[in-house]
Order: sequence, then structure tokens, then C-alpha cells
Amino acid sequence: MKDKTRVANLKKVEVFDSLVKRLFLGDPTLNGKEKQFLLSVAILLLRKYQKNTEYQTCFEFAYCIILKYSLLFQDWTPLYDFSVNFGFYPIADSIISNLPDKKENLIDEIIDITAKNTFSHDGKTETKEQNLLRNRILGSTDNNISYIAPTSFGKSQIIIEHIKQNLDKGSKFAIIVPSKSLLLQTFFNVKKAELGIRIFVHDEMYVGEERFIAVLTQERALRLLDKNAIYFDFLYIDEAHKLLDFDNRSVLLARLIRLNKLRNPNTKLLYLSPMVQDSSSLSITGQSITQQKINYNMKEPAIFEFQNTGNIRMYNRFFDVFYDLPPTYDTGDYLTYICNNKKNKNFIYLYSPRKIEKFAKCLYEKDGDTDVSNDPAIQETIQNLKTYVHNDFYITKYLNKGIIYIHGKIPDNVKDYLEHKFNTVPAIKVLIANNVILEGVNLPIDALFILQPHGIKKKPLVNLIGRVNRLYLIFTNNIEDLSKLQPTVHFVNNNYDYYGHELENKVKLFRTSDFEDEVKNPLLEEFDPSNLENKKDIAKCDIIRENNEIVFSEQSLPEQILKQNMLKIGLDTIYTIENDLVAKTIYAKIHTIQDRGFNGSLLEMLRFIFIQDLEHLIDDHEFLRLRNDHTIAYYDKYLSKYAQKSLKERISLFARYLRSIRLKTTGRMYIGKSFGEIDKDGNKTSNELYYIDLKNKSYEDLINIAVIKIKLEEDFISFKLHKFFQLMFDYGLISSEQYNMLVYGTNDSFKLMLAQQGLSLSVINKIINDGQQNNIYVDPYKNLRYTSDFETYMETQDDFFKFTLSKIL
Repeated sequence: MKDKTRVANLKKVEVFDSLVKRLFLGDPTLNGKEKQFLLSVAILLLRKYQKNTEYQTCFEFAYCIILKYSLLFQDWTPLYDFSVNFGFYPIADSIISNLPDKKENLIDEIIDITAKNTFSHDGKTETKEQNLLRNRILGSTDNNISYIAPTSFGKSQIIIEHIKQNLDKGSKFAIIVPSKSLLLQTFFNVKKAELGIRIFVHDEMYVGEERFIAVLTQERALRLLDKNAIYFDFLYIDEAHKLLDFDNRSVLLARLIRLNKLRNPNTKLLYLSPMVQDSSSLSITGQSITQQKINYNMKEPAIFEFQNTGNIRMYNRFFDVFYDLPPTYDTGDYLTYICNNKKNKNFIYLYSPRKIEKFAKCLYEKDGDTDVSNDPAIQETIQNLKTYVHNDFYITKYLNKGIIYIHGKIPDNVKDYLEHKFNTVPAIKVLIANNVILEGVNLPIDALFILQPHGIKKKPLVNLIGRVNRLYLIFTNNIEDLSKLQPTVHFVNNNYDYYGHELENKVKLFRTSDFEDEVKNPLLEEFDPSNLENKKDIAKCDIIRENNEIVFSEQSLPEQILKQNMLKIGLDTIYTIENDLVAKTIYAKIHTIQDRGFNGSLLEMLRFIFIQDLEHLIDDHEFLRLRNDHTIAYYDKYLSKYAQKSLKERISLFARYLRSIRLKTTGRMYIGKSFGEIDKDGNKTSNELYYIDLKNKSYEDLINIAVIKIKLEEDFISFKLHKFFQLMFDYGLISSEQYNMLVYGTNDSFKLMLAQQGLSLSVINKIINDGQQNNIYVDPYKNLRYTSDFETYMETQDDFFKFTLSKIL
């Protein structure tokens, strides 16, 4: 009989079942005998676990009972005793530090001193398990190690400590992160550690240093290795669960690990993730990975479901039952429920960017009692967004009620700024977002409302809930904060759910804390193609493996070398590239231009080489648009004029362009899947809703469409066109000056240095125009530094500009 089944069978004991229900619902009328009975059962469950540690559910249920009991009755002794005996020392430390009476007990005081001496690290008290695993990782000589731990368990700090400890054992360190936001956050953390070594965030910043720390995406890391005969001595894979996915970036990540291992079999690899069950799932080409895993989480979520009927239920995952809350609890429609159950900082999750924006408007109109417009920090934030984005940016209005939203279609600098303000402005109470929040960004969240969990499975759901009440918010000088050990999670049925289904099945995913890894990456050792049901996916996996072998094989024919180079930068996501037709056709055109030159713009050259005669082999709808003359003209203008301007200028110019489209016969514009409403012919029922109808949009709508469209253009240029510019440069079709202008918008060495760090040209130009160029310098390790005069200058700047600079300098 499984452990979870044994625990669930306890509900057959009617007396116990009734008491557990009353405990979950927070019934303060439990008498002394009933309390004693509940705690006695918890002790029996713990004894069961101590005899056999495979009974993990027994342990978790016992902890749940004790935690709920102590929080409900403010009787901290059971929770303290449990924490001391099972190594949850941060809880024990918080209790004894906040309760003077506890310190009068000599035994408790000795325990407290011992725990602090043994399990205190970097000013924080660790759990026994956390302390043990951290020391194992730092002391390990194994080549492949994983650290699997819930959010807030110090994975980022372990990377820095591991580098610091091994600076004399290696010279080239690389931290691989999945997103730009996490890249800059990681760069800032590493730089703050003052490790006395070169740090960079772009492959083109490498100029032959013998010692460095590179914080890179997998694409940049592959290009660095491809262009230089080097390897990494230490490789850190952050958010390593992404390696399991079935997409191009996961394939490139696996390829990076294999390439570096081939060049340096002694590479030390450290995988870090909150969402891997068995680290052997991450294995590539016979790797043996030593797993260090935190098995027990100190947080036990309180999970509620708001039903379409207005009924509210609480879920007991151990008994797999729902308890109806008494009618005295808040009822009404789903918006009323959210407004009435908000806490200090609230995260509302929806899947679709379009629905995120639509819901933000609905909540703003509904939440009539919340007005924070007089808050100085709110007004400062609104003014900065008006200055750097636009007066009619939706969020400038929503902020008056403490509401913001973010998604992947908001420009990166604006998204990062909004996250920063949610972190630092108390009056911003509500963040509405999707899975952009899952990639390692630390935010203070007290309550989570899940409205549209379409496409999100158990592992990311567990990770999402892990974002609520991070540990640094729990272990404070206020014992009341221990209530945050029960993160509040609300599944809210509503008309935004993609299918309109009840959310019960999503709630039930939390019945057990374990899960199985889904190994979808065909380049991993544990991948099993028999698990795939879709014939198209099976064929695609075969192609990925074949292409991967081409990447790692020796090629002599120029067409095959070109194909290999195309695969290295991931162009197999744009073309059907398994046969040789694409490479042969493209190489012939490259050879023609090398011999005869080309009379036309750079984008016309790109179209001639990479699109003309190959339309039937191009799978990417967005890229295929470049076959049209007006699209070429549009991007020629965008690259030559728009890219040089500030975000606000681009938004205003683009809104003017949208108004001109609105006056045309169709009024339709390509915007992509996330915000598409119609197909190219104006139909709303097609499977290709990539266009938007501008005829019924207000000027305010046009401004916010412009914000989205500019982000889409930035991503299209950065993640797609830049790959083709790279190939054109590698084959001598464009000069380094042309390449720099296309990619960075400048050939000035100072501007290039800052642009490669991630600053926009408008910010760089402001630094120069304000006469601050000479106050930024390169230290002996070739890292950017600034003088005290620049620090004084920064203090005179507005909050948005200061934040932008603080991420880099």
C-alpha cells in the first residue's frame, strides 16, 4: 500500500476525520481533548516516518497538523519541538527569538545557541537538510552535481559560493540562464560578490581573457565556444528543468553541455532547479549526476477553490477532499471574491497576455474601494512611465488603484522596472502576470489567485506556488509572519479560463508533493520516443537527433559546413532543413554575391539568400512575411530609424503608423498569436488568428498596441533576424561596421561596450549628452566601474533611469 493511501485511509476514522476538517477550517472551539488527540496522531505519524523514511506523506501530514494547530491557537510549543527534532531550525529560531518566555528554559536556550552556531550561514539560519546539502555540494569532487530545492533555498547563492571556492581550480566559469531578466539579475549578484575576475554577459564581449565568469543564455554561450577554441572549466545550469523540454532552446542547451564536455571531459557541472524529481533525467551521453535534493518544504499551502456557483471550498490534499466553507465567508462573483481576499501583495495568474490586459481593466473598474493615487511613490512611478513609455500606457491609469500587469510582450526594460516597483512600493498591491514570473525573479507575494491555468502542469504549478511567501518574508522579527508558512492559494473559476472548466482537477494535482519528470528533449539519455503519441513529434525528434550528429561531425563540403552552421544557431526552427536543398540553395546564392556583389538593401539581400525559392521549406510564418516588398520596406525603415530612438519616441511614431493603417480599406495588421483576433482575411474562427483589426480601436488602444508591437519587433529582430545577420557577417557578405549597426545601432567603441552590457542607445546617448562618459571606466579586471562623480550624477536622476543603470553598473 502506498504511503499516500495509508494516510488517506485515516479519514475512515470518523472522529479523526471530523477533527481534521475543523482544524483545516480554523475552528477555534476545539477543546483540550480534541487538540491532544490531533497532536497525538501527528506524533504517531512521525514515529512511522522515523521507522521508515519512505513514508514521506506521513511526515508531511504530521507537519501540516502541527503547523495549523500552532498557528490557530498561537501555541508554539508543538511547532518548536517539531522544528528542533526534524531540523527546521529557521522556524525554531524564529519562535525562540520572538518569545522571551522560551529563553527562560535552559534547554531551549542551549538548543538555540547550538543551532545558530552550527546552522547559521551568511546571517541566516538554515534547515538541517539545507546546511548538509550546501556543504556536500561545496565539498564535492564529482564532475556532475545537481541541487534540487524549492524556491528560497539559496540556489543562486550556492553558485556564487561555488565559484568563490573554486577560483584557484579553474579559470573559465559560465552560468547559463534561460532569460534576459534572469541574466541581468544573476550578473548583478555575481558582480556584487566582488570576486576579482572579469564578468561579462555577451559572447562578443570576450576578448581572449584567460580568466572570466560568463553569465550567458545558451545561444550566446554556444556562439562563444563556436568562435573561440575555449571551453568552460565550471558550468552552472540554472533553471535546469528547462533542459527536459521539447523546444529549440532546450536542444541548444543540451548541445552546449555536450560540446563543452567534448572539449573538456573534466568540466565541473552544477545543475540547479526547483522542479526535477530525479536528476538522472538530465543526463546527456552517459553522465552520472550526483543528486543533492531538499526533500521537505517548510511551507504547506492553504488551497481554496472559488466555484462558478459562488461556493468556496478548501482542499485537504492528504485526504483528497474539499471542505465547503461556511456561508459567513465572502461570496459574490469572482472579482468580488478576489477583492475581498486580497492580502498585502497579490499575484493573479493568467496564461494569455491578451487576457491579462483585459482582466487588469476589469479589476481596475471593479475594485472601487482602493485608491492609492495620493501615494508619492505611486505618483513617481506613474510619472516615470509617462516619461519613458507614454501618457496613455494602460498601467499609468491602473497604478492609481495599486494594480500592474506584466507579460512577455512588454519591453524588457519596462517589465523589469515594473517588477522592481512591485518589490519596493507598498501601495502596489496587485500584480497580474503569466509564466514570465516563473524564471527565478524574486518578488514579495502574500496571496496567489490562479484564474487561467491552461497549459500549466503540476511541476510549474508547484513552482508557481513556491513564489508565494518567500522564506526571507517569513523569518522576521515578527512571529505573526510564521503564518506565511501557509501560503494562500486561490483557484478562481471565471470566464477567463480558456475552456471554461471547473478547476478541481488542477487543484487535485497537489494531492502529493512528488511528480514524474517528463523527458521530452530527444537529446537526453532518458528520452523515450514511445511516450510520444503525435507522429509529427516523433518525426521531429528523429530529425533533431540527426541534425545534432551533423553539428558534431567533421564536414568538408562547403554546403555541408553551411548546413552545420545553420543548425548551430538554431535555424532548423525556421526551415525544414533535414534534406540538403536548403543549404545547397543558400550556399549557391552566397557564392554568387561573394563573386558579383548585390545591388539592394541588406534586407533585400537577406530575402534573396534565405527566402527566395525556399518559401515552401520555411515553417516560420513570421519570418516568411519578409517575402513581401512592403514588409522589407517596413523593416528597412525600422532598423535605420526606429532602433535609434527612445522607447517613447518609437511608441508615438508607431501609433501614428497604426492610425494610417486604420484608415486603409482593411485596417488589419499582423501582431502574432498572443494578441491576434482575426486571420489575414478578417475571419475570427480560423486557426491562424495572427492579425488585429484596428478600425474599432481607440487612440489609447493604439498606444498600447504599439507597446506590444515594439516588443514583438524587438524579439523578431533579436531572436530571428540577428541569426541571419550573423551568417551574412560570417560569410563576408556584410562588414563588421554594418553588422554592428544592425545589431547594436552603433560603431562607437564606448557605445558598443555599454550596448553589449544591455543598455539601450537612448540611455547611452543620455549618459554622453550629460557629459558622464569619462566617469565610467574599466577596472583592471575589465569590468565596468564608475566614479564618485557618476554616483552623484545618478542621485540627481529619476527613478526609472537610475534603475536602468543599476542593473548594469
